[in-house]
Amino acid sequence: YDGCYFGRYAVKVPSETALQLGANQRILELNGITSEATSIYEPKNSLFAAYKVIFKQWKIASRIVTQNRIAGVRPATLFQVLLQYLDYKNKVKVEV
Repeated sequence: YDGCYFGRYAVKVPSETALQLGANQRILELNGITSEATSIYEPKNSLFAAYKVIFKQWKIASRIVTQNRIAGVRPATLFQVLLQYLDYKNKVKVEV
């Protein structure tokens, strides 16, 4: 969506074929800048490899922030973030 330059989608599909065809996909969530590649949790990967991926992601994120600041984008204030959170909390009904 507009303004999202970095993240990871969690997608559910009924089969690998459906994924390849782009059919019957359901987006479960979009994890933003604080998400990490799920591959770092694979048992075959070392802790060093995981940190390498995370540091690379943060380097990319830092570049995005720099470009946004150059373009005139200013970060939200803590108060603005709090208001957005409260608005979200009031609109979303959590079903258990």
